[in-house]
Amino acid sequence: MAEFQKIAPQYQLQRYSFGLAPLVDGQTDAALTYDGVSTVKPVMPWAGSIVAISANASAAAGAGAISFDALIGATQQSIDLSLATDATTAYDTYREGTYPFVAGSVLGASYTSGTLTTNGNVSVDIWVLFQDVRP
Repeated sequence: MAEFQKIAPQYQLQRYSFGLAPLVDGQTDAALTYDGVSTVKPVMPWAGSIVAISANASAAAGAGAISFDALIGATQQSIDLSLATDATTAYDTYREGTYPFVAGSVLGASYTSGTLTTNGNVSVDIWVLFQDVRP
């Protein structure tokens, strides 16, 4: 008879959502709120790294692109995810370890530049990969 053993994964992927409603034309360097409502940002329970970011807007970008970024603590990362003119969605992925954080780090997102055609809403998802998650 086969013997089974419980094995916990060594890595774990998690999504954190941030939002801004409305994203006002001409507004720059605005912090997005966690889950679209809370000014309190999530604290990372384990070390890990940001591995992806995506944006979804309710209106198309105006002339030029609009950019979003991830924050680890108060430090803006060099991600600069851009929503192209006439686009409402964008995403990008990153190699594990490119944007690392330690356990206890606070995660955030910001709107860094650009305008929408109309004042619309935006949601930004940041995907993190935790390291050495054990039961």
